[in-house]
Amino acid sequence: MSASSVSSGVPVSFAELRSAVAGVVAGGQVGEPVNVRAHLDVANDSTGLADAVLTAATLADAALNLSETRWTVRRDAGGLLLNVLGVDDRGQTALLTASRSAVDRVSLTIFGNHGVARVERAELTEELPAEDGCKNAWRSSLRAALRD
Repeated sequence: MSASSVSSGVPVSFAELRSAVAGVVAGGQVGEPVNVRAHLDVANDSTGLADAVLTAATLADAALNLSETRWTVRRDAGGLLLNVLGVDDRGQTALLTASRSAVDRVSLTIFGNHGVARVERAELTEELPAEDGCKNAWRSSLRAALRD
């Protein structure tokens, strides 16, 4: 993942993706990250959309280092789409979505004050990890918002 990169359909592990996000941020490729947009297509019926959003939040956190975050949750009536907006105490935002699909895929965009980095529709080489990397600073508030 590099600034303005697009990797359509390239298989990637979640660990590789999280590491790439950290590298983009550490390298200053987008400047100071201010917004992350993460979308997960989930094929496995055993993975709930709320769990997928928790996993997507770890990607957002790798870029934004979320702290005190307020979450707004919207679900579609059919249970096929879950949207979550997080705004932390510094004004950084994370828009996280999860939807049912035939293939596990991820699209991720990091917006910084000096550029954008993105991956589009990269197929995941593994099932989504369960809450791996969630920080206590935002995990409990996101879990509570997803329960409501």
